[in-house]
Amino acid sequence: MSSDVAIDVRGLAKAYRIYPTPSSRLKQMLWRGQRRFFHEFWALHDISFSVKRGECVGFLGKNGSGKSTLLQMIAGTLEPTRGTCAVAGRVSALLELGAGFNPDFTGRENVILNGALFGISANEMQEKLPSIIEFSELGDFVDQPVKTYSSGMFVRLAFATAIHVEPQVLLVDEALAVGDAAFQYKCMERIQLLRSRGMSILFVTHDTSAVRKICDRAFWLDSGNLVTSGPAIEIADQYDSFMRAKSGAPESEPLPANDNGGGSLSSISEKQCTGAASIRSVSVSDHNGAPANLVCMGGELRVTVSYDVHQESSGLIIGVALLRNDQLYIAGLNTKLDNIEAPAGIGCHSITLTIPRVNLLGGDYFCKIGVFDSTGMVKWDFLEHCAPFKVHGPYLAEGVVVPEHEWRVE
Repeated sequence: MSSDVAIDVRGLAKAYRIYPTPSSRLKQMLWRGQRRFFHEFWALHDISFSVKRGECVGFLGKNGSGKSTLLQMIAGTLEPTRGTCAVAGRVSALLELGAGFNPDFTGRENVILNGALFGISANEMQEKLPSIIEFSELGDFVDQPVKTYSSGMFVRLAFATAIHVEPQVLLVDEALAVGDAAFQYKCMERIQLLRSRGMSILFVTHDTSAVRKICDRAFWLDSGNLVTSGPAIEIADQYDSFMRAKSGAPESEPLPANDNGGGSLSSISEKQCTGAASIRSVSVSDHNGAPANLVCMGGELRVTVSYDVHQESSGLIIGVALLRNDQLYIAGLNTKLDNIEAPAGIGCHSITLTIPRVNLLGGDYFCKIGVFDSTGMVKWDFLEHCAPFKVHGPYLAEGVVVPEHEWRVE
């Protein structure tokens, strides 16, 4: 295995024996393999890939696609039926919530126990304990049995322990999804730091937006088979499109307009916002600032986002995505991409995205709006369907946009 490769998987496959009745297991033992009283279920079929040091790879797929099985084999907690998996360095895994922890032990005792599993002495783990407790923010609860912990408290301790055993490879299987937004933000910041030091990450999730933000590459699994792999944004877009087409779900209804006729969110008061910031309203307007549900092709479009900041943070990112009414993704823009510092002080703020020349073909469109932490990995607030507008113009063509162009006859 090359020195810059952290994980090398070759032809990895896993089969389970499915017995129709409990007695079938006994019959299989008595017949000593001369007859088969089970059928095989292949959870994973001949998967091969490699991960470089410092690389973050995401795995997408519906439940039962083999994502968790793959991570368990890489972690060494599950034996493959066929194939090999070579891992360079120490592996730390956040798989099933509760895995590796004794529920009757205190948080402190479980930290020492986990260190022992990685070959780290009790004295060395005692030295790491203050840092682990500080990161997990458990305080005195670290001396309580973990069976009394909430899922959020549990994942705090599990993640803090996992990163403090100084792994070369970190495996995360949906575990951070149970944490609150502030702790997710803290985890993502630490993951970025560890990545800069050469740690590799394998990330299983259903959240394609997280894959787009944190991963370099992505793999799409279905029924144990690798459908495709490639750049994270590209694979996440393909997966989203596939799931929308498969579900056949009707288009979302636009949010209600405000009293002045603009396509905006009339009130945020009914939403339960628990993050550091929340969206107050969104509106679209023309070059004069007048509300505009109808935009002429070639005209100016402004999208104004008003938001409230509830607690101090290191910064915010405001994202605006434009979509056609059939859910076709047109463009995703955000303040970080354009090096714009969005106001992040406690209070109410407003920021406007201006598109000076709308070159979209005639049709109905809407926006998705998000407020994220400074890394873009933690979603403080998000609106799936708002600020609808219609584009009108005389240019009839196929496609989505009319690019700037000219014809020259020679």
